[in-house]
Amino acid sequence: MAKRRATGRFYFLLILLLGVIAYFLYQQMPARVTEATVSTAMSTDERQVDAVIVRDELVVSYEGLEKVDFIAAEGSYVSMGDPVADIYTTSYIQKEMNKLVTTRESIRAYHQELFAEMTDTTLERLDRDVQLKAIELKRLVTGENSGNMSNLEDELAAVMLERQNYLSANRLDDTKLMQLYQDESARTGSISHWRNSATADRSGIVSFYFDGYEDIVTAEGFTSLSADTLRRVFQGDTSIQTQKSKRSEQVFRIVSDEIWYVALISRDASWSPVTGQQLSFQLQGFEDLLYSGTVIGVQRSGNDVIIQLSCTDPIGPLAYQRAGRANVGIYTTGLSVPVRALHFQNEQPGVWIQSNYGPTFIPVDILSQDNEDAIIQPMQHDALYEGQTVIIY
Repeated sequence: MAKRRATGRFYFLLILLLGVIAYFLYQQMPARVTEATVSTAMSTDERQVDAVIVRDELVVSYEGLEKVDFIAAEGSYVSMGDPVADIYTTSYIQKEMNKLVTTRESIRAYHQELFAEMTDTTLERLDRDVQLKAIELKRLVTGENSGNMSNLEDELAAVMLERQNYLSANRLDDTKLMQLYQDESARTGSISHWRNSATADRSGIVSFYFDGYEDIVTAEGFTSLSADTLRRVFQGDTSIQTQKSKRSEQVFRIVSDEIWYVALISRDASWSPVTGQQLSFQLQGFEDLLYSGTVIGVQRSGNDVIIQLSCTDPIGPLAYQRAGRANVGIYTTGLSVPVRALHFQNEQPGVWIQSNYGPTFIPVDILSQDNEDAIIQPMQHDALYEGQTVIIY
């Protein structure tokens, strides 16, 4: 029987069959595993955002304020316990001044009656000195004159003491006159209560200027500030400022130079800084000053992303600044791995490493990425480090 020669069609079908078998066997083989070495890397990014300054400050207010004598200079640094200002209240000053004037008028009238037939030039001079100092004090209190209230009080006390010493050395046995002088001394002694010597309850920069948002934008409530509130503060909306009591008036504030905060507001919903990341920023108008801050929180509200920064650089002129446009430099430093090494478990990104217990999933935060590489940081400190290998499936 003659043999049949294999044709070209036969070889074509044979090759096709072998190809199908090879593909089937390849699909049944476990996925090829490769590895990549973890390295450190840094990426940079710059953007413009809205910024609201949140000062850590102590605001001091008084009721019935009549007059303030500033002791500390505006913008100066004070330590705890340093004098800041002398505070005088309206109602108490007027009430005590009226009593003092009445007492001195009684002394003068009775003095003229008692010494109508006598002459004591020394006592007359001392009475005149006391009277002149009293008039100066009254004019200073009522605002007719300007000067240092504390110094004038000391001068008045000195001439009164001189007169008292003279009377003690040349005692007159007149009970009514002595009682009037004692009343005057008591009234003048109450002068110290007119003045409240305000001292610093903390260290920091003292300022006597306010912008109206001190009760709204506070360090204590920083992380709770809504995007709407921050936007309105940025726009200078005065309708949200706290309505102050007519009896209470802010006098000064002491701003911490050691810790303060910034809220960065961005419309870029893709911007996702992570807690602990360092950002650098410059406020427009203060281009000669570069500040840095640490991300302590990220909030999302609609299309807004609010980045909460904690800053420890000296606050400088920003102690007087509430808001402005900021140029933000994002310098991202972390661990670099190929994008193909990233995997997700329940929407949590991470990488696989080979451990003593077999392949182990390490959750990470993705700081930045491009088409090839990603900069990450492990959610658990030291769970991933430079030189380690990650598995690429």
